Amino acid sequence: SAIGREQAIEAYVLRRGEGSTDLEELTFALRWSGQTSNGLEWSAFGALQDGDDGTLEILSHAIALTLRKKLDYGHGVGVEFALAKGNDDGPNDRKRYNPVYIDQHKFNGRADIVAFSNLIDFAVMYWLDWNERWSFHIDGHSFSRQSNHDNVYLGHGVEAVTPASSSNAIGYEFDVFCEGIISDHLSLDFGGAIFSPLASLPSDDEQLSLYLQIVFNF
Repeated sequence: SAIGREQAIEAYVLRRGEGSTDLEELTFALRWSGQTSNGLEWSAFGALQDGDDGTLEILSHAIALTLRKKLDYGHGVGVEFALAKGNDDGPNDRKRYNPVYIDQHKFNGRADIVAFSNLIDFAVMYWLDWNERWSFHIDGHSFSRQSNHDNVYLGHGVEAVTPASSSNAIGYEFDVFCEGIISDHLSLDFGGAIFSPLASLPSDDEQLSLYLQIVFNF
C-alpha cells in the first residue's frame, strides 16, 4: 500500500508445507520503500521464518537494506547490504533461511550463483540513465557465509559442502547489464556477470555468465 506520494509498504505471510518431508514453515515479511525530496531512494526488507523442517526447528530471518542516489546527467550510485541466517544455538536448529519466491532473485547478483539462505552480501551499484527508456548498470558484490555451521547454498539447488573450520568467504561478482523499454508491451534486460570464487567453494575457476531476458507485458 502507498503512504502518500513518496513511500510504500508491502507485507505478506507465506505458508509452505511438504508432507513427505514434514516441512511446516511460515514466513512473515515486510518491505518499506520510499524517496526523499533530494532524490535519495531507500528500501528496507525484513523476513522472519518459524516452524519445523522434519526434526529441525525453524527460527530464521533475513534483511536487505538499499540506498540509491540519483546524481546529475543521469548518473546514480547505490549500496546494498543483505543478510540471511538461521538460528544456530542448538543441534536441532535449521541453520539457514529458506528463500521464498517473492525475494528469491531480488538480491545477490545477476549470475544467480548463491542463494539468499546463509549469506552476507555487500554490494555497490552504479547506473547511467541514457534516456527515459534505456539504462546502463555496473554492480559489484562481495559474498560470504553468515555462519560456518551451514554449507554454502548455490543457485539451482546445488549445495557446496565445506568443513566447519574453513573460511566463510564465498566470492566476488561483477555485473554489467542494460535495461531497456522497447514499447509499452516489450522490455529487455541483457548483460554479463563474472564470478570469482573464494575459499568456501571447492573450485577456484572463474565463471562467466551471459544472459538475455525479454519481458512481454499484457
